Amino acid sequence: MPRTAGEKLGSLIIPLFLLAILTGVLAGAGLGAVLGLFLAIPMAANPEVSGVGSPGIWAVIPILYGIPVGGVAALVPAVGALIGLYVHTGKVPFPSTRHQALAAGMGASTTSLLLAVFTLIMRDANPPAALAVGVVFSIVSFLVTRLVAGKFLRHRAAREAGLGPA
Repeated sequence: MPRTAGEKLGSLIIPLFLLAILTGVLAGAGLGAVLGLFLAIPMAANPEVSGVGSPGIWAVIPILYGIPVGGVAALVPAVGALIGLYVHTGKVPFPSTRHQALAAGMGASTTSLLLAVFTLIMRDANPPAALAVGVVFSIVSFLVTRLVAGKFLRHRAAREAGLGPA
């Protein structure tokens, strides 16, 4: 596989934020759907417990909450990805797309972990649980950001080279 040059940082800001919000919205909707199933199944089995509404409504409510929450929660790793790309561009003048994706993932992971530490400091939370959630969010942020940024950067490099769809 040929080594491709990475993108300029200025041309990545808006697409990176849009991809982050889209990914967050999809992840929030997916997690909301899973939680909705966990709510709807007991409600369907025992209608007296559900109170108001049908089990279908209780399945949709977590999805409706998950969409905006996922979109907003994705902004923290997106800012971290931009910071990681900025730092990496300062160290390596002409990075490859693979190294840019790795730098974006590391930045997203770092800001996600900092958010967990900040939450732990600002709130009177259970430290082991807060750190566990923070570490999981950090790992997921790294993996998703590296995957999405890598695919996006390879797509843009192929398109500019005339190898991919316009």
